[in-house]
Amino acid sequence: MAQLEVSTETPLRRLLPHHRNTTHSAKNGVTVSVGESSHTTRRVRVLDRIQTRVSRDCLDAELAKGVPPDSSVFLSLRAKQLLTRSERLGLVRSLRRILTTSEQSNTVRLGVPFNRDAIRNSRQQLEQLIEKLEGDLPVDVRSMASLHNLVVDGGSPLYLVSPGRDLKAELTVLLAAVETTPDHSSGGSAAVAR
Repeated sequence: MAQLEVSTETPLRRLLPHHRNTTHSAKNGVTVSVGESSHTTRRVRVLDRIQTRVSRDCLDAELAKGVPPDSSVFLSLRAKQLLTRSERLGLVRSLRRILTTSEQSNTVRLGVPFNRDAIRNSRQQLEQLIEKLEGDLPVDVRSMASLHNLVVDGGSPLYLVSPGRDLKAELTVLLAAVETTPDHSSGGSAAVAR
């Protein structure tokens, strides 16, 4: 079975001269498994982290589809990012802002307008998601990627330009899945975080 292993032996050092001796507690090695008997371990480079950040929406789409996090360095890094406490709390802030904005009747907002009616009708599911994300229970990386896509994608049912998609139904599915701990074949140790 494919599993993600992380090496924490050597701290990542900053490249800037005045920070050359500064160390970080970030994990800097990943093992990418291919099949049951083949895997490779390599140091995560700064460019890997930059590429992961730049490609996060595409990586989230792949993780949301169920692609195992250990199938590439970028997916492994993005899975680890999605499962951090700061990412969870960032989604909480976004969901709260969406709820608040949907209740304000004359709010002018730049960008894609919220689907206020759908958000109001899904308030209970959004509040339950917020509660689960603020909690200490493990969360599923696939659900976190789906939720992130829901929040950042202007074509999602949170926004007016999403015909044929039902926000309440999608949130109900996310609620059921967010605390589900997947088996090792769908991501192993990178699939859940506490």
